Amino acid sequence: MTKSKVEKFLFENSDPEDFIQQEKIKRYLNLRKLFFQLDAAIREHNAVVTVENGKQSYIKINPAVTEKEKINVQLLALERDFKLILPKDNDPSKLPPKTAVEDEEESLV
Repeated sequence: MTKSKVEKFLFENSDPEDFIQQEKIKRYLNLRKLFFQLDAAIREHNAVVTVENGKQSYIKINPAVTEKEKINVQLLALERDFKLILPKDNDPSKLPPKTAVEDEEESLV
């Protein structure tokens, strides 16, 4: 399994001896993977779904949208809590990666 750019960046710029921080990074990466899986489910089934109950039929928001919102809040909270060791220089190779579609799809595997 290949590591995403985000995963590499987080582990390379964090203290490997800080086990709590390492656990937060793992939790963040797991939530990120779920976030993109929900995104794929929303693309597949659309943001609005039709629910049929006997003779009744009604439209409601896809439950994956709500779950994605909850996960996003958790991701943002973990991001605020990261204590990354960033380089003093502005070397582009050491700056946080920009999330690309390839990176998102890579994390789904």
